[in-house]
Amino acid sequence: MAFKRHVDGLITFGHEYGGQLWIEVMLVQGLNDGEEALKDIAAVLRRIRPDEVHINLPTRPPAETWVQPPDEEGLMRALSILGDIAKVVHPADGAFDLTGGDTIVDAILGIIARHPMRQEELERTLASWAPEHISAVLAELEASGKAQIVERFGARFWCADLAQYPNETHSLASAPGRRRHDRPSYEETTIS
Repeated sequence: MAFKRHVDGLITFGHEYGGQLWIEVMLVQGLNDGEEALKDIAAVLRRIRPDEVHINLPTRPPAETWVQPPDEEGLMRALSILGDIAKVVHPADGAFDLTGGDTIVDAILGIIARHPMRQEELERTLASWAPEHISAVLAELEASGKAQIVERFGARFWCADLAQYPNETHSLASAPGRRRHDRPSYEETTIS
């Protein structure tokens, strides 16, 4: 029911809004990159009638380890089914605004509390704000105990220390398609 209300709200908004309406679709391998799921998404999008559909991929560290971006075949299928208004949007490059805290470290912590930040993004941002202090700021951030480094697809991401990244066994137990009796017991997911 909530999803229907959400779609109805987007349809209404699209009719009343005079600007461009862009819809983002996060594709997850094995979850919504199959033909049937994509046809369902396309049917909803035809009702909403957005000007553009931005296909996003889960490249930042997700809360569940089973979350993976679709393979090339899944991306091609999505572009084919969703039509000419769809395009794959890769992570934006650029610098972040570090004016949101009392210190540069506080501002970075404010950003990574909302979403993980690639090491390259952080270094590029620091180069525009405090080029002579990049190493010192990174050391202070690491020493603060309020940030953690998580690796994904060979890239380093800075994340809030409070962010939870479950172990593989626990995460796979919550993956779509797992039958209840296939899930590991509590004892199997507890770290000693």
